[in-house]
Amino acid sequence: SGYHRMLTHKAATFPKFLERLWVLCGVCSLEGSPLWWVCVHRIHHQHSDENGDPHSPRESFFWGHMQWIYTADPRQRSLSTFEKYIPDLMTDPFLRWLHRGNKWILVYVVHALLIAAIGFGLGFLIEDTTEAAVQLGTQIFVWAVLVRTVYVWHITWFVNSASHRWGYRNYETNDRSRNNTVVAILTNGEGWHNNHHATPRACSQGHRWWEVDLTYTFVRALQVVGLAWEVVPVKVPAQYRGQESGVGIQDTSPRESSP
Repeated sequence: SGYHRMLTHKAATFPKFLERLWVLCGVCSLEGSPLWWVCVHRIHHQHSDENGDPHSPRESFFWGHMQWIYTADPRQRSLSTFEKYIPDLMTDPFLRWLHRGNKWILVYVVHALLIAAIGFGLGFLIEDTTEAAVQLGTQIFVWAVLVRTVYVWHITWFVNSASHRWGYRNYETNDRSRNNTVVAILTNGEGWHNNHHATPRACSQGHRWWEVDLTYTFVRALQVVGLAWEVVPVKVPAQYRGQESGVGIQDTSPRESSP
């Protein structure tokens, strides 16, 4: 959630070394340039499930899940869009360095090669034959780089797709966001998406006792030892208060979006 809760919504503040580490975790999952990712997500919140939303699944689950990524949208790459949506991040030299010339791809490649070197090195160190060493190195590379990257891609995309189509709603927000238990488990709390759309800046996305949010738990642990501060509490807007009586009622029917 470095890209999401930390950069996009400023839900918590961390020491600079941890902030850089969280960003690198996103880069090493091939999530894209942090500046681009945050820009797209802020656009999503402004136009959620309306015209202008980059990845609403209202027309197609596949579009909301991944098709939008492979469809050219000049708006997402223009300097004027960046200046409008992420002026607070445009001055960060580290984020600018990653973005310019797509250096974030270079970082991903270097990290993949490093894991491969460790895997094959370990193979030749502990295995008796070249064949066994190569097999072990290949297995480590496939699981630690390829499978992990694809897995993180899809659980991230499920927040955009599944959590805007299936699940229950604690709050009647002006979009189709849902709390999806399966996605929440897979993403350490990101699947409590209706809660998030009701209170985007709140660090905790689990608003009920059963809505476990391990990301928030981790941030609170860091806060206890002084490695996180300015953790934004849950403050439900007035228009959503008093709606909690409907919690737990499954609502999977699509709603008509505003024109």
